[in-house]
Amino acid sequence: MSKKLTIAAVVLVVGATFASAHTTFEAAEAQVGASHKAVLRVPHGCEGAD
Repeated sequence: MSKKLTIAAVVLVVGATFASAHTTFEAAEAQVGASHKAVLRVPHGCEGAD
């Protein structure tokens, strides 16, 4: 993956995280220079959300 594509993916995920506010990454850290599988957790829905 190119550096620009990685940055774009991070920006997209961060934007989505702010939009839904409850999503968090399963792992808090990643090793520099290594492959990493980022998993987002959605613990619950908000009351009244459809």
